[in-house]
Amino acid sequence: TSRLDENGVLWSSRFTILNDNEVEMIALADPKDSAPDFLLTAPDGSPTGKAVTYKTVLKLSRKGDKIQISGQIEYGADVVFLTMRKVGP
Repeated sequence: TSRLDENGVLWSSRFTILNDNEVEMIALADPKDSAPDFLLTAPDGSPTGKAVTYKTVLKLSRKGDKIQISGQIEYGADVVFLTMRKVGP
């Protein structure tokens, strides 16, 4: 997947099914088109103006044709909780 967020950061994410219950997510955040003073948080918690790769393993749940992927990304002192659901046919 790919998306441009409100700060001008391009997020490119890849999802790989590991097994019936887990999905690996690798997301590259590239701030090259963001404001010159905009910084991302690197996995070690330091601020950076360079591209950052975030990796995590998310829980995969299925019920019929419905899919949910959820989990968290931890980097430095920050934790981001993610939940993605299939919303269409």
